[in-house]
Amino acid sequence: MPGARWLLPSGTSLHFSDLLNFGWHFNGADFSAGYAFTAPTGRYTPGAIDNVGSGYWGNNLIAGTTFYITKDKGTSANLFIDWEDHGQKTTVAGTKATPGQAFTMEWGIGQILPLDKQKMDRLLQIGLVGYDQWQVSNNGGTEHLYIDNCSPLTVELFHQLAFSF
Repeated sequence: MPGARWLLPSGTSLHFSDLLNFGWHFNGADFSAGYAFTAPTGRYTPGAIDNVGSGYWGNNLIAGTTFYITKDKGTSANLFIDWEDHGQKTTVAGTKATPGQAFTMEWGIGQILPLDKQKMDRLLQIGLVGYDQWQVSNNGGTEHLYIDNCSPLTVELFHQLAFSF
């Protein structure tokens, strides 16, 4: 399109730090659970369209598991969950608002296929991955807050087919 300008925001984004994480390994499954926080280190200006940060602190309770469907661990099913609690952020009007809590579930099922059965050094992993995210509490504060132009309570669903070599 003649004269069109493309905005590609760049810069350091928010900082996610997984401070505490415990893991357990069993014959047919691995489990982990922990605590992480999000720091508002990225550029954030209320009302700007090129923000790369969130403008608030966050706390995350996280857990994950991998179930090995086959004995050789070539076929697996994975689940990761994250409960996010958000701190206050400044709005365009200069007031404070708190985004609602969110629950995210990432999942996948995959199969590893050997490309060289003699050496077993070249593997192809195919699978189906996706995530589901729910905002589980209302936004708070003195001004109505919309996150990424979504309604105050929102559900995001995403599924894809992924190949990795």
